[in-house]
Amino acid sequence: MYDDHAWAKIGFKDRFAAVFSGMLAVYEPGFYDFWTASDDGSHLYVDGVPVVSNGGLHGTVKKRGSIRLTHGFHFLMVDFFENGGGAVLKLSYKGPDTDGNEWPIDAFVPPGFSEAADAHWREWPGNACRQNWA
Repeated sequence: MYDDHAWAKIGFKDRFAAVFSGMLAVYEPGFYDFWTASDDGSHLYVDGVPVVSNGGLHGTVKKRGSIRLTHGFHFLMVDFFENGGGAVLKLSYKGPDTDGNEWPIDAFVPPGFSEAADAHWREWPGNACRQNWA
């Protein structure tokens, strides 16, 4: 989660944009819900497919989207922009392998990230602004 204090620690206050990308490990296939809560706008993509559209100038708004996922690694990308005032970005998801709970997405790269997955990731067309969450 990034809020005003977290953004300020890395030198951002107003009028900036960020793109984060990485991978999410899915252990049980099925439908997954994803949320972005952002101030101002954000969009979340899973495997290059738009899933959450939370764009525009607004205070913190939480929006949801759903997608069917198979077992394995899935590529996530979120874009975010801040115009003025508060700056918030929170990501979360819920699916068959979260026991019905909404879990925060704090890091995209799971332990054991493989070289094969990394090679596939480098070829994905949506990774022009690649930056892993830490």
